[in-house]
Amino acid sequence: MRPCLVYIVLFSAGFIFSTGLVQGKRVSGTLSGDVNWKFLTRFCFLNKDGTLQFEFKYPRGFKTQSLLLYWDKPNLWKSAYTNKSMTCEQKEGLLDVKSNQIFRLNTSLSMCNMENGTIVCKTERIRFISARERWWYLAISNCASKIGLYLRYDVVMRNGEPGEFFREHFSADELYILEFNIAAFFVELVMMILVIVVSVKLADIQMFHSTYKIFLSSVVFFFASIIVTCSAYLSYASFGYENSGLKNLGTGMYAISQILMVLMLLLLSLGYTVVCGRLPHWGAICLSVFMTSFSIAYIALYIVEAVTFDAALVLYRYESSPGYGLMAVILACWLFYVGCSIFTMSKHKKKVVFYTPMLVFYSLWFIAIPITVAVNINQVPDYMRAKVVNFIEVISLFLAHLFYLILTWPSLANKNFPFHIRTTQ
Repeated sequence: MRPCLVYIVLFSAGFIFSTGLVQGKRVSGTLSGDVNWKFLTRFCFLNKDGTLQFEFKYPRGFKTQSLLLYWDKPNLWKSAYTNKSMTCEQKEGLLDVKSNQIFRLNTSLSMCNMENGTIVCKTERIRFISARERWWYLAISNCASKIGLYLRYDVVMRNGEPGEFFREHFSADELYILEFNIAAFFVELVMMILVIVVSVKLADIQMFHSTYKIFLSSVVFFFASIIVTCSAYLSYASFGYENSGLKNLGTGMYAISQILMVLMLLLLSLGYTVVCGRLPHWGAICLSVFMTSFSIAYIALYIVEAVTFDAALVLYRYESSPGYGLMAVILACWLFYVGCSIFTMSKHKKKVVFYTPMLVFYSLWFIAIPITVAVNINQVPDYMRAKVVNFIEVISLFLAHLFYLILTWPSLANKNFPFHIRTTQ
């Protein structure tokens, strides 16, 4: 178990850097700066049920400030946000005042009043209607000002009526994530209980090997990640503010669970605890290289995400150099796993009945990870990506755990049971 602790500590050290990113579907604060145009927040509204409610306040000394609503038309938002050569007027020119894409926040609007030298604009819910779910990007402009922006704001974005717990505050790309993870919690709870029961049985017959301990740890971390993710989304559903620290913690625990699962599979492919009690020297070196690379790639992925994170852009975690590097490491681990499994089977014919189904299933599992990433990047629309990614990640790791649990169930009827070396031998 010592290698496991090393990889967990190594990953956790990098994960610390990724916490603390905040973006909510209810946002409030003060927007200021020596600029004339600034991004405020974004939200994916449903095609009929999306509503926007806001309150803005700013001193009369600042010239008329405007709320700008950009939608996810190809290149529209990216042109306004990333093109530094565009002037404030040109960025406003991309929108149409008549289509309610620009709100001039002054007393000419019925929602705005003057209160003690302060412009106050407060609205009831503005409904969004479109052909499909859309990302909307909110920005503030003050093109005529020579002293920049200053705006106090409280913005509430909804996809349901107040009190609709599973819909109200959730962006369209996040709908059903909470319900899915609550269901996953109960299913994985049963899984963890079964794994603990098997662990106790294996300990009684002196076959609770380190590989199964790694498997147990992977299941525990996966279960913990689901609990933390549920907690983050339950808090979000209740208050409308996103707890990114909890979400990142849940993602980090999921990554640790996946790392432990890969470590166990590579150990088994070398025959460790199945046909031998000690790794060959070359196998130990290769294993250390692969697992260190795997852990470093994950750490780099989260550090890059934390450093380059931009709430104004909808990006997939793996759309980065460390993300592609991680996929390359996973494919390399798969090739190593296949080669070592075939080598072990050729040397120990009696274990073919165990290694063959494991080789087929986990080869598909290894390959499915980069394929899923590629599909998410290229085929899944931005307004569906968050929930699709969550569903696939949870289901794939659950199936990986379930298959190994079935394969190693300590029963006389199970001809695939791999362990025959006792822990005392």
